Amino acid sequence: MILRKEIEDIYGKLHRIKAMTEFWTRIYQKRLDMKLSGHAAKLAEELFRVKGGNEEFFMKPMNCPHHMQFLR
Repeated sequence: MILRKEIEDIYGKLHRIKAMTEFWTRIYQKRLDMKLSGHAAKLAEELFRVKGGNEEFFMKPMNCPHHMQFLR
């Protein structure tokens, strides 16, 4: 944890120098997000999933679907 915090602090300083904003994305995603990104067809059957209410959620296999939403 100490090493991770030190690395995060270094990256935080670099981000501030370049006027970048740090953010975290969730570790799960909705089926619709997986479908829109194209990942559902490739990965959905292999991923851990849970249902909540009428929705199905998957553990996030990678960052790209969520980070692309921030970059649009």
